[in-house]
Amino acid sequence: MHEHDTDAMLARADSSTGLVYICNPNNPTGTLTLRKSIESFISKLPADVMILIDEAYHHFVSATSSYRSFLDYPLDDPRVVVARTFSKIYGLAGLRLGYSVSSEAASSLSALRLQNGVTIVSAKAAITALEDSAYVRMAAKRNADDRQEFMNQVNARMLRAIDSHANFVLLNPLRPSVRSFSISGKTTFTSHRRFPRWRDTSAFHSALPPKCANSGASGISCPPLTRRCKAG
Repeated sequence: MHEHDTDAMLARADSSTGLVYICNPNNPTGTLTLRKSIESFISKLPADVMILIDEAYHHFVSATSSYRSFLDYPLDDPRVVVARTFSKIYGLAGLRLGYSVSSEAASSLSALRLQNGVTIVSAKAAITALEDSAYVRMAAKRNADDRQEFMNQVNARMLRAIDSHANFVLLNPLRPSVRSFSISGKTTFTSHRRFPRWRDTSAFHSALPPKCANSGASGISCPPLTRRCKAG
């Protein structure tokens, strides 16, 4: 549920389609699309359609047999391009830096890139981040622990949220969405954005440090958490 509807996507793909974009884990739902479903979908696409698989949230995925990265386990198909970013697990969003991996499309993409799109400082920071595997493991574990604590608090209040494999959670507060609410003034959760199709559903991120006062008047008020709910 809430994964990519590959059958519907396939029905819309035709000779005029140039590229198909798949974000897995997905944003804004935080959900996974099964590897076998994506592979089956790709095999049925027209032969000249490129496929961009965005794995920005790859490092936040909980252990599951239904997910296999297309970067770690490449598909033997020259049309597939896998993208990663330094904005999530590495915390380097300010650098606006990412990369893609492909078997044949790299030279074409390189010809289109900005000549001075990456500074020396950004490049060195990215290389250092890639080498710091211990930090990645620590950040992923912290996110998983805090995400679970957030879900525990959601369930305790009988709200609704979609199980997430990312660093955010799609939450239905079952009341008009608010811009923020805090937990005893310590951790403030801010509404990332609202989604018209799900009238009262918002993706909540935590604000560090807290930027808003307790919004108890909104009807959302929580007791202290045992740990900070970080959503990065």
